[in-house]
Amino acid sequence: MKRPLSLASVLVLVFAGGVARAGAPEDLSTATAAGRPVFLVVTEAAARGTDLARRVSADAAKIVPEATVVELDRGDPANAAVVKRYRLASAPVPLILVVASNGVAAGGAKPGGITAAKLARMVPSTGKAGHLKALDEGKAVFLVFGGDKTPGRAAAVGACAEAVRTLAGKAATVVIDPADPREAEFVAEMQVDPKALVAVTVVVNAKGERVTAFDAVPPAATLAEAATKAASACGPGGCAGGRCK
Repeated sequence: MKRPLSLASVLVLVFAGGVARAGAPEDLSTATAAGRPVFLVVTEAAARGTDLARRVSADAAKIVPEATVVELDRGDPANAAVVKRYRLASAPVPLILVVASNGVAAGGAKPGGITAAKLARMVPSTGKAGHLKALDEGKAVFLVFGGDKTPGRAAAVGACAEAVRTLAGKAATVVIDPADPREAEFVAEMQVDPKALVAVTVVVNAKGERVTAFDAVPPAATLAEAATKAASACGPGGCAGGRCK
């Protein structure tokens, strides 16, 4: 059962933007179906620090106005499916879990060890959320970086689609516009030049390791091969011509 909230806590939560105090699984599903990220406050019984978790999450939701705050009592049987999905059964509580707009877990933090600003920065961009979702499903990822008019982007996406078929669906393609300021951090993380004149395709294996990258249009067979390799097979500079040992 949820702990009763003080009037002050209720007021903070109500005006934090879309906070749910009941039916956590339904509210979480509704938020992500609408493309809204969620700060999931995970608590249980008399977990100390829950009020702080609520305040930090509410303040983070003010920084990310499209975000929703949902509180989940881990001990409530009605929440068992969510607890299982996000592997929360043995997590220390209270915990603030950042759930991306597509429903994938993007990270978590103890309320005493994070500020609202840092928590807000944990909300992934659309491109990174797609990347994380593919990895969560046990798939390799082909990340195509390029704008609508970037030379090679359409052909690269086509090559990735063929590689996905070769891998029997054990891979996914995510397209990112490197000119989108919301993607800047992810572009840097994937070691892509945001000013590249042609599309860049980064291959990440199912373990989340960046294996290699290709300029313009990579051969589908080479993409599929790279997706099954470990990053160590290519070394820090990637594989010459995309070929891994």
